[in-house]
Amino acid sequence: MKFLGFFNGYMNQFLFITGAIYIRSERNARKRKCILIYILSLIYFVVIGNKFGALLLGTISFLLPIILINKKTIKFDIFKPRFFIFILVFLVIVIILSIKEYSKYSSVNNPFEYMLYRIFGLQGHTWWGVDYMYQLGVVDIYAQFKNEIMGIFKPDDMYYKTGMRFLMQLIAPEQVYKYYFESGINFATAYPAISIVSVGYIGTVIVQILFSYGVYKYLIIMKRALIRNDIILWFAISYIYSEIYYIFSMGSLSHVIRKMTFVLLIYIIIKKNYNYIIKIRSFKQ
Repeated sequence: MKFLGFFNGYMNQFLFITGAIYIRSERNARKRKCILIYILSLIYFVVIGNKFGALLLGTISFLLPIILINKKTIKFDIFKPRFFIFILVFLVIVIILSIKEYSKYSSVNNPFEYMLYRIFGLQGHTWWGVDYMYQLGVVDIYAQFKNEIMGIFKPDDMYYKTGMRFLMQLIAPEQVYKYYFESGINFATAYPAISIVSVGYIGTVIVQILFSYGVYKYLIIMKRALIRNDIILWFAISYIYSEIYYIFSMGSLSHVIRKMTFVLLIYIIIKKNYNYIIKIRSFKQ
C-alpha cells in the first residue's frame, strides 16, 4: 500500500515522461505502448477512486510534450476516423467506470447526474458563491491575503484557512463542508475565486495577467527541456507544472512552495544554464 501511495503521487510525472517518449520515438510499436500505458493509467485513476480532475491532469500531462514538440501530431491524428472511434470508446469506458464508482455512495440516487454536477456544477457554485459573499462584504481581504502568505510558512496551521478549504467554509453550509472534509474531498478550481477574496477584483485581473505570463514563459522552458534526452529533467519540469495546476485547482500556495519544489527549480535552472556555465569556465581557462 505504501508503494501505491508513492506511485499515485507521481503518476502525472510518469505520464508526462511517457508522452515525451511517445513524441521522441520513431518506432510505431513504442508509440502504441505509450498510448496503452496512458489508457491503463487513466483506468487506474478511476478504479482507485479519482474523479474528473485526476483524469484531466493525467491527460494534460501525457499530451503536453506532444503538443509542445509537434502540434501537427494532434491536429492531423484527431480527425482520423479510427482515432475518433478509439477516443469515443475510451470515453464511454471511463464514464461507465466513473458511474460505477459513484454508485458506491448510498446518498447518490443518480450517479451519472452526480458525476456531471461534480465536474461542472461545483465550479460554478464556488465562483458564484464567492462573488456573492464578496459583494456582501463579509470577507476581510487584507486578513485573507495575510492568511494565504502565512500558509506558505505554516501549512499545517493554516490548512483550513487558505485556498479551497477556506472557500468551502465561506460558501457552503456547515454540514456540507464538514461532510466533504471528513470524506477527504475538496471542491475544485479555487483559482481565481480565492484571488477575489484575497486581492479584490482589480487585484485578481493583475494576478491573472502575471500568472498567465508566468505559465507562458514556463511552457517555453518546458519545450526547450524536452529537446534534451534527460528523464530527470523531464520529471522536474512536469513536477513543477503539476504544482502550477494545483494552484489553479486548490488556490493555495502552502502545498506548492516546499523543499522539493525549490530543489527541482534549482536543478532546472542549472540545467537551463549548463551550456552557458561551461562556456564561462572554458573562457576562464
